[in-house]
Amino acid sequence: MTQDHASVRNYPRVKGMVHNVFFWDHNHPEGSRDENASKQNSTEAAMAARLALYLTQQGYKAGDITILTPYVGQLLLLRAEVRKYMRFVVSDRDAEELAAAQATHLGSAVSLYLCLHTK
Repeated sequence: MTQDHASVRNYPRVKGMVHNVFFWDHNHPEGSRDENASKQNSTEAAMAARLALYLTQQGYKAGDITILTPYVGQLLLLRAEVRKYMRFVVSDRDAEELAAAQATHLGSAVSLYLCLHTK
């Protein structure tokens, strides 16, 4: 069984949340344009964007929130959802990976993240 390092116990609780970590179980299937395309789930994208918005309403700076996703298709959905509430930044390295993945219609996982900023 893993155990938290002593320094982790000194972190403050996440404001506005009952638990610092939670898992969301749902029955909304993933989709993609075709079987070789990157996976995506619009329900998960909407939930992640709204959770980020909620955390900014609890006093967190949007630039301190990161949404991780392993799939280009999911990143594109997240980008659309996040734009409804705030602007976002994709790092230079990740922007290059995203452009390459889109150009080759990559369906496999890549390491990408969004760093959010308030509008």
